Amino acid sequence: GGQGASLALEDAMLLGQLVGEHVRPLEQSFARFEQLRRSRAEAMVARGYENDQRSLKELGAFGMWMRDTVMMPLFAPLIGKALTKVYAGDPALAA
Repeated sequence: GGQGASLALEDAMLLGQLVGEHVRPLEQSFARFEQLRRSRAEAMVARGYENDQRSLKELGAFGMWMRDTVMMPLFAPLIGKALTKVYAGDPALAA
């Protein structure tokens, strides 16, 4: 569902906070992190699976094949290049 990067940022922020508190041993910080994050991560995995099943139903096997083998290889590099410019602060792209 496109949530992987967002979850990674959330994870990094929380883990940094827990480890940075220095109030418990590192192993306990990781255990607390897992306790706090596991249900959200599992929910995102389930949502991704549901989205994939819905796409399969809507697009059909051929439509998904077209998306994955034709459309994504064609457009992903273009999208990646545009995002690189955005995150690098290229003002020409914003115009």
